[in-house]
Amino acid sequence: MNNYENYFEEIENRAQQIGELIEEIIKLDDIIATHQQYDSQGLQKDQYVKRREEYTARLNQFLHPHKLKIVSNEAA
Repeated sequence: MNNYENYFEEIENRAQQIGELIEEIIKLDDIIATHQQYDSQGLQKDQYVKRREEYTARLNQFLHPHKLKIVSNEAA
């Protein structure tokens, strides 16, 4: 494999990881919305919020070299 192939394979891997993180964040948003709809409180809802924060931080690590950042509405 030459340098160009390695480079594009790395880009493809990063893009796949970014896509997977976005999918997980969307799923967590749906779960969190359901908890909010039923006014759930406590540990169960908090664990989903915490996981979403972790996934968003990981996503931002991938986006940082491109001068991009995801900011949640709550933080904005």
